[in-house]
Amino acid sequence: MIIPKKIKIGDMEYNVREKMFLFKDKSIAGNISYGNLDMSIRSGMIDKSKEDVFFHEITHGILKELEFNHPKITHFRNNEDFVQEMGLLLRKTFLDLMKKQSPI
Repeated sequence: MIIPKKIKIGDMEYNVREKMFLFKDKSIAGNISYGNLDMSIRSGMIDKSKEDVFFHEITHGILKELEFNHPKITHFRNNEDFVQEMGLLLRKTFLDLMKKQSPI
C-alpha cells in the first residue's frame, strides 16, 4: 500500500509525512496534530509497520471528528489500546477492499 502525502478525515485534510522522532520513548511511532493538520510517521520502519501507524493515526483523526457531536468519545480517542485495535481493524478492512477491487 502506498501511504498518501495527504489524507482527508471528515472535512479536515492532513499532510502526511515520514520523519525522525527525537522522543526518548522508542515505542512512539506516529503522531497527529489536529491544530496543524499534520500526521507524522516515524521513518525507517518496514512497510507493514508504517501502515499500522498510518491507520492508528487515522483512527485518532476519525475519533476527533466524531467528538464534535459525541463528546463522550474523547475517552476512546485518548485510549491508545482502543485506538490501536480500531486502527488494525480499519487497515485489515481497507486492504480487503483494495484486494477485491483489483482485477484477477
